[in-house]
Amino acid sequence: MIPIEKLASEDYNFLIDSKVLKFLQTKNEEKVNYKQVHKNYNKALYIAYQNLCDLNSTKHKELFQEFKGFKAIHWDEIAPNAVYELLVQINNEEDWTKWPDEHKYLYDKSEYKNVKEELLKKYAVDIDFHIFKQWLIEREIIKTNNENNREGIKIIADTPIAFTPAEVWMNKDLFLIYVSVSSFPSIETIPFSSILIVSFGKPITLFITNVVSPANDTMSPLFIC
Repeated sequence: MIPIEKLASEDYNFLIDSKVLKFLQTKNEEKVNYKQVHKNYNKALYIAYQNLCDLNSTKHKELFQEFKGFKAIHWDEIAPNAVYELLVQINNEEDWTKWPDEHKYLYDKSEYKNVKEELLKKYAVDIDFHIFKQWLIEREIIKTNNENNREGIKIIADTPIAFTPAEVWMNKDLFLIYVSVSSFPSIETIPFSSILIVSFGKPITLFITNVVSPANDTMSPLFIC
């Protein structure tokens, strides 16, 4: 979660006015409309993004150069994820397997190279805004870790074992996309000495070693994470 109140502080040279934070407050103490909260949250972030990229102002020049440097270093890593989020909006569908082929296989097939280039050009601001949010998160993580190290505080972070839909979309060759735990393929069809990823809501990693070796017809253990 991006600590949006920091954007209205000296840490970010007041990227947004403190008044912007007021519309983030909920007036109903009994119920929270999370969809509206998310919408308002993004609205505030977009105001911050516009202020950062305002070429007519030099107020945030140093921050802007830092953001540009982040993009230059992490573009290949972050841009595809930004494109994925964009395609979710365009198709109004989070399940990428239901997208048209030109979006489903955008990064897989060379025949859709022009489609990708057109998307990057047409929706450059939307993609840049997504990367802006990633930059804020990375910036805050680094700052927090540095402060913890100075105070001698050690953080044990959790390690995610599931995969996001964007990661599956970008790495289809590592996944059995249409296989679920309840419809596991014949064990003989699984290559031994391999790692198999199957989907069950969110993909599960199955670590498989020497399963049903054709040489001696023996089966080694199946490890499930």
